[in-house]
Amino acid sequence: MTRSLLELLRDMREREDRSKIRDAVARDDWVAELDRLMQELRRWLRPAVSEGLARVELVNVRVDDDHHFGPYEAPSLKIELPGRRIVSVRPAGALSVGAKGWVDLVCGRNRAMLVLNKRGMWKLRGCDAARKDGKLEPLDEPHFTRVIAELVEA
Repeated sequence: MTRSLLELLRDMREREDRSKIRDAVARDDWVAELDRLMQELRRWLRPAVSEGLARVELVNVRVDDDHHFGPYEAPSLKIELPGRRIVSVRPAGALSVGAKGWVDLVCGRNRAMLVLNKRGMWKLRGCDAARKDGKLEPLDEPHFTRVIAELVEA
């Protein structure tokens, strides 16, 4: 039995609608992961903030993800440190293969990266990783502290 053109077009629209819903759910999950990440980083920075050694500002940024979700709003951190150094922790995009997404850590010309793997674990690549083996390490407070030092001292 041959389907009519109308049936074919209805099926195409239904598949497109399902795809949009899947993408919206995936985007919302990604933004929720980013929220949790920013909260954890702020918690680690709280002692420095309480001593007046850092200022941390949570800001929403527009991420132009042309490859996966399209443009969306996501949480970001602006970390002001002594010596007028500013570290930006900014979502860069979601991924459909290999990981859920990544976040750039930037201070001047120095860059590091956070990657959320498919198992929901954040991994960190420091500034000097490109000169070494490029290995991703589990994100924890000591690794985060080391990478912040790399960013501002390099």
